[in-house]
Amino acid sequence: ATTDMIYSAFGEELGLLGTVAILVALLLMVGAGLRIAARTERPFEQLLATGLTVILGVQTFIIIGGVLRVVPLTGVTLPFVSYGGSSLLGSYILLALLLRISHDSNERLQRGAAE
Repeated sequence: ATTDMIYSAFGEELGLLGTVAILVALLLMVGAGLRIAARTERPFEQLLATGLTVILGVQTFIIIGGVLRVVPLTGVTLPFVSYGGSSLLGSYILLALLLRISHDSNERLQRGAAE
């Protein structure tokens, strides 16, 4: 219950501006993840980046949809917001993998442009 209704708790404490800020931040992360997947050349990295981004987006949709009573609440945590050590660790690992894929693809592009 502490993780299911975290979005509504933020809405109560921070109002519309706070909830929109959280939603925009998570949507920007999803957009950046999809951009990383589109820019890399290796198929495995494309699939990994897309899958990690989908996980982030689905978790966000489930929590926000559950708070709005569009979908049932399942106990999934809101990435980078909800309380829970293993959830937060998993979110940071997901982000680290996306950053590594982005870094590697940028290095390959720079090496290719220099040659």
